[in-house]
Amino acid sequence: MFGRIQTSQVWFYEIPEFGELFNSILFIISFSYLFKERYANRLSIEGLRMFSLGKSTPPYTIAAYIKGKKVTKNFIMYLYYNI
Repeated sequence: MFGRIQTSQVWFYEIPEFGELFNSILFIISFSYLFKERYANRLSIEGLRMFSLGKSTPPYTIAAYIKGKKVTKNFIMYLYYNI
C-alpha cells in the first residue's frame, strides 16, 4: 500500500502482492498512470503538508505533519489507519 497527497487529503492505493521486485518497479513507474485515480480510501486532515506511511500490516501507522495557523503551532500527528 502507498499513498499520495491530494490537497489536504491522503489518497491510499493498494498494490497486489507480486513480490518485492515488482513493488520496486511500480514505484519507479508513475503510479497515477497505472492506477488511473483508482484509490482504495482517503484520509482528510486539515492543514496536511507531508505524511509518512510506516511499513506494517493493517492497521497502518501514519505520521502526518500539520501546518499550524496564526494561533496554533505546527505539529506531527501519529495515526493508526485500518483500510
